[in-house]
Amino acid sequence: MGMRIGYGFDSHAFKPGVPLVIGGLAIEHPEAASSVFLQTALEEVATAGYKIVNIDTVLVMAKPKIVPIAGELRESVAALLGVKPGEVGIKAKTPEGLNQDHVAVAHATVLLESVRLADPPARMVAVADVEDEIDQVVKGLVGGSHDVSALGRKMPAFDTDDLT
Repeated sequence: MGMRIGYGFDSHAFKPGVPLVIGGLAIEHPEAASSVFLQTALEEVATAGYKIVNIDTVLVMAKPKIVPIAGELRESVAALLGVKPGEVGIKAKTPEGLNQDHVAVAHATVLLESVRLADPPARMVAVADVEDEIDQVVKGLVGGSHDVSALGRKMPAFDTDDLT
């Protein structure tokens, strides 16, 4: 079983009139927001052949206080990631002395596991009416490169050997 660890962080300045959304949970606050990047990251992880095992996060912000909503936030993040709430860690810190009272910073460490097919295909079958077609069918099944764009998947925008 192949495992990888990924680490990342993101920060956003609060903006008046923009809702604050953390881990898919709208939080009552007079400023700021962030969202779309999670879905893109999940698509890239899946495209690279991995799934999330667990995640540990640290949220750094002066307001709002995270402790009163940490359980609800953990459930929301788990639902977004398709994992159990016990596989999501949420911690909060304040930016004391850093002059970042109007900024939200999130640090995340993720454990990824390689996804293996439970029952890989045992054989491929192709049918041809004429003997010349058989050579073409065989070459189509095992030879050369294939256009995978019709599969509806995007190709990784990064080196899949480096998920950092």
